[in-house]
Amino acid sequence: NLLAASRSVPLSQLLTGRPSSPPVDIQLSGSGSIGSVVRINGLVGASGSIEEVVQEAVDLVSAGYTTIKIKVARASRLPSEDAEMVTRIREAVGPKIQLRCDANRGWSLSSALAFARNLAATRLE
Repeated sequence: NLLAASRSVPLSQLLTGRPSSPPVDIQLSGSGSIGSVVRINGLVGASGSIEEVVQEAVDLVSAGYTTIKIKVARASRLPSEDAEMVTRIREAVGPKIQLRCDANRGWSLSSALAFARNLAATRLE
């Protein structure tokens, strides 16, 4: 990241050699990880209205991301608003994009499981 900043280029460009494409997959190699692929995610939901967060997700997909991590369990949003946000993101980005939610220990286990069950149709990763 420091090298990219010192060259005034995005880190994604430094890693991929392509100016507008973020890295979306990293192939791991070495003992115990042969064939493993890690999907790099774009992050949305840390701030902003539901409409702004949905647009951020659409913009990340347009930039090449295939996985979106959604911040949920923020003090500024109710769980029902988080559920609406996730549902609207799924509708906006379509079924081929992987969605992850990150509550950062903001919910109890039972609340997190209920949230995931209620959003089963969104196919959270």
